[in-house]
Amino acid sequence: MEDDNKIYTIINIFLISPVIYLLSSVVYGLKKAKTQKSFYKKSYKTRYIVNKKPVKIQFEEGVEIPIESLKEFSGMKANQVLSLRQKAIDSSPVFSLPNYFPDMNVYKLADGLPWISAREISCNGITKNIGKGPSRESFPILNPEALINNDIPGYGQPREWGRTCSEIDYLLPDKMIYNERKKTIYAYINATDFMNKFQMDKIPIFPSDSNARDLGYNWVYSPKENNKNVTFLNSPNVSDEIFDTRGYFHQGYACKLEGGCNNYSPRQEYYDAKILSNDAKVVFKLWKNKPFNKNLPADFNYEIIYH
Repeated sequence: MEDDNKIYTIINIFLISPVIYLLSSVVYGLKKAKTQKSFYKKSYKTRYIVNKKPVKIQFEEGVEIPIESLKEFSGMKANQVLSLRQKAIDSSPVFSLPNYFPDMNVYKLADGLPWISAREISCNGITKNIGKGPSRESFPILNPEALINNDIPGYGQPREWGRTCSEIDYLLPDKMIYNERKKTIYAYINATDFMNKFQMDKIPIFPSDSNARDLGYNWVYSPKENNKNVTFLNSPNVSDEIFDTRGYFHQGYACKLEGGCNNYSPRQEYYDAKILSNDAKVVFKLWKNKPFNKNLPADFNYEIIYH
């Protein structure tokens, strides 16, 4: 009888554990979305009026990088998306690599699936139309120079607060410059208009690193002494220690559609941060091989300047 009870217990563990894991993953995802959304609501409902004045910035010297517009990927076959990626690399003033082919550890795409729409996710949140319109992830794919890319905020703010949807909501670079001597790309993002529109004096950001990983930059660090008006939300984080780059695209379920969609993964909490002003900067040092010291010169640098 005792042996039977042991066998019964083991069977229950094998049957129930996957269910518990799946439910915990769903709950975690919902909790994350709720937390991010509540941050925006709380910021918007402040009693004071946010009226940030434009920040005067002096652009770095170097070659201006053309920025490709978002493109709708929904319904495309994987090889079509990979072809667009190849063309983006071929035409890049920074990363034109003769022997380049997209890293299949980064591009785990499925044919014909929807991709999350930039406008839908920022304007309406997750709805049945989430795959309609230019795709959120098309920005890093078509702009390989965006080595560490901000995830487009996706909480349906304008719909709930009566705001007009626009590309201001995306928090994407409006200018990018490459300085070859400094081995640095500078990405400029308009935080002033975003803060004024949504009445926020702080902006949560959720960076991703698929471009860095695809181009062979496997290690990343953000030196605190070079950053300005930014605080990372979790510990340890990328300003504490060197982390490996992990981003990839795959058939996931962030869109909550039956059959899923091609979307970015995984969750990388060590990047999560908060911009504290419309005059801010986040610096990332990137290496191909892990350095034994985080203070060593980077193989490449990526700076995001909020203005």
